Amino acid sequence: SQENLNFFEKTKQRKKESFDYSLRQIPVFYKNSDKEFRDQLILENQDLAQACMKEIDHMKRLMTMPKEHLMQEFEQYKKIINKENSKQR
Repeated sequence: SQENLNFFEKTKQRKKESFDYSLRQIPVFYKNSDKEFRDQLILENQDLAQACMKEIDHMKRLMTMPKEHLMQEFEQYKKIINKENSKQR
């Protein structure tokens, strides 16, 4: 529904604002640390933000997917998991 889509967009926007704020604070909080350490924190934060946005998009896609298609994907996923589990035995 449109309400669900709005929820995901609002969540994504709030998370983006939160990550942007964190990125701006790293140089402030770690100004006495070496540049390499600050750069590493920034990269980690950017990677985390990107993963979070991707996950929200994935949840949004699943919520808007027709039930039949979702069940097909789930069955494929189960087959892959079962195949991997049988390899490990």
